[in-house]
Amino acid sequence: MNKLLSILLTTAMLLSGCRENRSITDSTTKYDLPRMEQLGPNQLPYQLMQDGMLRSEQYAGGNTLVVDPHFYDAKLVDRGDVIYYKTSATDEEIKNKKRMEFDVARVIALPGETVTVQKGQVYINGHRLDTFYGKEYYDGKFINGTKNSYTMPDSIDVPPNHYILAGDVWWRVGIIEDPVSNEDIRGGVVGWIKKEIKKVPFNPKDYPMHF
Repeated sequence: MNKLLSILLTTAMLLSGCRENRSITDSTTKYDLPRMEQLGPNQLPYQLMQDGMLRSEQYAGGNTLVVDPHFYDAKLVDRGDVIYYKTSATDEEIKNKKRMEFDVARVIALPGETVTVQKGQVYINGHRLDTFYGKEYYDGKFINGTKNSYTMPDSIDVPPNHYILAGDVWWRVGIIEDPVSNEDIRGGVVGWIKKEIKKVPFNPKDYPMHF
């Protein structure tokens, strides 16, 4: 009986260890956005002013991202999405051009999750985030695990209806530790246009919330 109990306990511990060590894998999100020649119906332009997402030409400063303000009308915000959102910048920061009122970044953690970073690797609820945006990238290569990689001082518990974002190039725009609420998400990025297109009147505040 004692031998059987020992076997059962060992098996339970092994299974528990497997669960603890499993990764969260995102094999569907792609870095590349579709290149577009013009805006589609109800789509809006956003000219890039920073290179926190820059791993290829599509996110280069001066290019125009295509934003769909109704992208989340019929779907939930998902991990890996590049969203257009209202930042927490103050009026003074915006006036002095230290921060932008609206920006783009990628969703890495969802409501109710706990996120942390160890040596450039993102962990969600203690599980490794196994995807291209789950590890630190610099100068054309991943540097997670090296002595120069980033470790988050404290984990972040994501509140309900909030998300944690990050740039794809952390040395420019790293993990954004202020959770972003549903109400501040003003659309999804669905493509890019190489040259700047003619501006159209666009105030994100005019668009109703869909949450």
